[in-house]
Amino acid sequence: MRFIVIYGPPCAGKTTIAIALSEILNMQLISSDIIRKRISGDDVKFTTSTNEHIFNVFIKETQEALQKGKSVICEGLFMSNERKKKICDILPNKSSLLYVTAPIEKLLIRLNGRKQYLDKEMMYPSNIQLPEEMLTNFFLRSKPPKMNKIIINTDNLTVQQSISNSLELISKYEFLRSEFRNVFMYDKV
Repeated sequence: MRFIVIYGPPCAGKTTIAIALSEILNMQLISSDIIRKRISGDDVKFTTSTNEHIFNVFIKETQEALQKGKSVICEGLFMSNERKKKICDILPNKSSLLYVTAPIEKLLIRLNGRKQYLDKEMMYPSNIQLPEEMLTNFFLRSKPPKMNKIIINTDNLTVQQSISNSLELISKYEFLRSEFRNVFMYDKV
């Protein structure tokens, strides 16, 4: 049984990479984006309450898949240590971790196409232009892991290159539960 966690800031390419890896490696994908669309359809807003519900469904589905002995790829933002701790609490003995990112300028351009899905409860009213500082602060809340070797920067990479680099990293780096927690978490919980 394999367990892979893919996380990073919005619009970095996490879901695209996770979908491809789940197909290549024949693993069950549990994605916050996919759960959000399944629950809310195309009319979803990113609100605090919606995100909490989606994360709870995410954890439940992950636990169920692992209990059935399935290999799982989990994908999402996982910005808070509270959420990271919940993921660490359900880890199998060995897991892989991949942080997907891009320069903030690229993420801002990509996010601009998704503005209609965001809600003022999370960031800002979706019908106004955002000051760049607000978006930058949002992206900076998603901290990279303490180990640079497991970071994929999708800037200037094709989708195929991003997938290939991701496959190489997850095959090279697998962590025991305590090692995973040390790389994934920022504060002692």
